[in-house]
Amino acid sequence: MVPAIRTLNSSRIRAKTVWVAAGLSMLVGLVALLGWALQVDILKSLIPGAVQMKPNTAVGLYLSAAALLAGLRRRDKKMRYWSYGLAAAVSIIGAATLSEYLFATDLRIDEALFRDTATAYNATPGRMSPFSAWIFFTLGIGLGFVRCRHAGWLAYVCGGQVAAIGAVSLLGYLWRAAELVTDVWLPPVAVNTALAFMALGLGVIAAQLREIPAGSIEASISPLELKVMAAMAGTLVVLVASAGYTYSSVVAFTQDADRLAAHQQQRILALNASLAGMRQATADATAASAGGMPLESPTATGTAFAATPEISQLGREIEGAKQLPHREQAGALEKGRSTMLVSLIVTIGLAVAVFVVLVASVRREMSRNTLARAEITELNNHLEQRVHERTLELNAANDRQNTFMSLLAHDLRQPLISVGNFGELLDRRLADAGDAQGRKFIHRITRAMKQVDACADALLELGRVSSRSLWVQTVDVTALVEALVKQLRAQEPSRQVRLFARPTRLVQADRSLLAVVVWHLISNAWKFSATRETAEIEIGSGCDEFGVPMWWIRDNGVGFDMAYVDKLFTPFQRLHAVDDFPGLGTGLAIVHAVVARHKGRVWAHSEAGRGATFFFTLSAPAVSA
Repeated sequence: MVPAIRTLNSSRIRAKTVWVAAGLSMLVGLVALLGWALQVDILKSLIPGAVQMKPNTAVGLYLSAAALLAGLRRRDKKMRYWSYGLAAAVSIIGAATLSEYLFATDLRIDEALFRDTATAYNATPGRMSPFSAWIFFTLGIGLGFVRCRHAGWLAYVCGGQVAAIGAVSLLGYLWRAAELVTDVWLPPVAVNTALAFMALGLGVIAAQLREIPAGSIEASISPLELKVMAAMAGTLVVLVASAGYTYSSVVAFTQDADRLAAHQQQRILALNASLAGMRQATADATAASAGGMPLESPTATGTAFAATPEISQLGREIEGAKQLPHREQAGALEKGRSTMLVSLIVTIGLAVAVFVVLVASVRREMSRNTLARAEITELNNHLEQRVHERTLELNAANDRQNTFMSLLAHDLRQPLISVGNFGELLDRRLADAGDAQGRKFIHRITRAMKQVDACADALLELGRVSSRSLWVQTVDVTALVEALVKQLRAQEPSRQVRLFARPTRLVQADRSLLAVVVWHLISNAWKFSATRETAEIEIGSGCDEFGVPMWWIRDNGVGFDMAYVDKLFTPFQRLHAVDDFPGLGTGLAIVHAVVARHKGRVWAHSEAGRGATFFFTLSAPAVSA
């Protein structure tokens, strides 16, 4: 029996994902509100010095989680209204803050709950990031269409957008990207807010997924699917880590370039000051010389000649310093860093999209394969049941046939015995009366009676070899032939028979049934070669055209016309007259039945007047005890 494969239920995973996403969002929102109530900064931002989650954001997270849980029970009319109301409240919070950014207005909602005195990236106290405002606006729309049959795709779009913005913000904190975690571009999203957004987005997508009955095959996730998804997730993690390392390296290089440019600027300023001082000293020396100091004066001459090389050296150093990177080059590196950040985020986004598509494709193909395997298993079980039923029917039919044959033989023998007894009495009376013609008729009746009795015996034998169980063992066909020929010689010692019995291969077969085959074939060879002065019987073995082990028995008897070969193995079909060769025509039919039981085949080749050869094969591997 094949052991059962442990699987996971996708419906349970879906439900747990929704509950975990809602619970995490509620927890994050409540912790932030507690931080505002107690004025504990670490509860607001989780990272010291980073942007803090605003009170309106915490309220929006709590409402979003409540709307998500209510959406799961959309069939309940009361919960449906609660779901719509909560989703509308979330969208209103986002739309109000977006309008403040777009129209430069103050709706007095930023500090409605708590006064905001934070200094980190807090251009407008109490106001959430524009990214957060946009997320709440779209999140409310997505929550409103969760479990909707006609516009459910909006839930996928909005949920995916929310999860993507949250994931990008988390990558910014993971990579320490100033563009995402400071106000270089726009006011950033707090790290706890980004975590809650990503959870909510995944929760909305999970809630919108099609419900699958728990007992169906599609609801189960096989270990192979888990391994494939784990491999893809691991590849995605490696991609994120390598992208973060690449970005960090670029950031480090940019910072080094900034420091180098600042250092070179300071050096250039110092060199310019030194150069100005040297030039002033040279000018003072020249003026002193012109004011009456002779040029041959050691002081003036030494100063002038000493200053000239130093001035030239300073000029060369300034020219060299000008060739080094300046602020413009550092600014270009800064732009390149931002471009790289965007390209890495886009690359990871495409990788995630490919990951989702591949997982969905693998899931779909695995479900199809599992369904196909289940159908095949069901068909096999049904086929096995049918085979079992047919086997029982066949066994019952064989039992009925054997019973019928036994009853038929018994019922035939009773009147035959009576006919035989009365025939003997009548034969005696006719002998006393001297009626030779009457005795001739009685002899014909008796002979016909014996023939009918022999037919009954033949039918019984045919039924037995067709239905009895096989007992497979190793048999030497040559030994069987020699024993049977010896028995026939003992019955007819006057016959001149030469036996060519070369050693043949052993066979796995039922010994008693194989003896029946050999007996009938040897008896035929013995009988139909009786007209020869010296009969010849040959036994040999080899392989047929398919490579299957084969045995043959050849004689030099009268043979038969191959035009009638199809009648050979049919019961009670004869190719020779009874007066010429006695028999019922059932021997070869019994041979055919036994060979068929051994999954083999039997055939013959002959020419009239030149003997006959009978071939048979036995497929030993297919025979069972």
